[in-house]
Amino acid sequence: MAVTIRLTEDELLQRVRLARCMEPSGDADGETEITREDAPVADQWLRTTLRMRYEEMMTDADAADLPLTDCTTTATLAARADDHSSCDLYMPARAIRAATVRLRGWRADALITTPESEEAAEQGNPYGRAGRCRPVAVDHGGGHLTLYGDYDGNRPAADRITAVVMPPDGEYLLTAAMLHSLAECCN
Repeated sequence: MAVTIRLTEDELLQRVRLARCMEPSGDADGETEITREDAPVADQWLRTTLRMRYEEMMTDADAADLPLTDCTTTATLAARADDHSSCDLYMPARAIRAATVRLRGWRADALITTPESEEAAEQGNPYGRAGRCRPVAVDHGGGHLTLYGDYDGNRPAADRITAVVMPPDGEYLLTAAMLHSLAECCN
């Protein structure tokens, strides 16, 4: 897992300004005076651009490149009455998407897929349906996933659930690669 840093919006804006040479950096001889006048319109444009790019990264980038949050204790699992081979998973409110899902008794992390995928269609076939060795999680959006694969006991229990989670407003949770990408996005 990549090292993550948490920055406020102002801290991120300052780092991006420095990376884009939008801040005075001083001079070597000590004789030149450098000043900067604030440009509220430019700063607002930069804030908006950074927020849009950050949300795009959190939604579309490979989960392995993003800061992940352990949701094992905050996600909700609901058993289905019909069998012990599927259940429903409801992610916490600020979760954008699941990154890894594993229930107790599973031998691997679930393959996370969409309802339109071939793997999702196979779940209706008792001979092609997921099991403990190759579980499947169908992401319906809105924080709801259906998990396929036999689980231990009468109720499903989470072994590990991680997700890409949007931090509170005004904060950014970043990896070094994300910070570099944000600094480069505002050309």
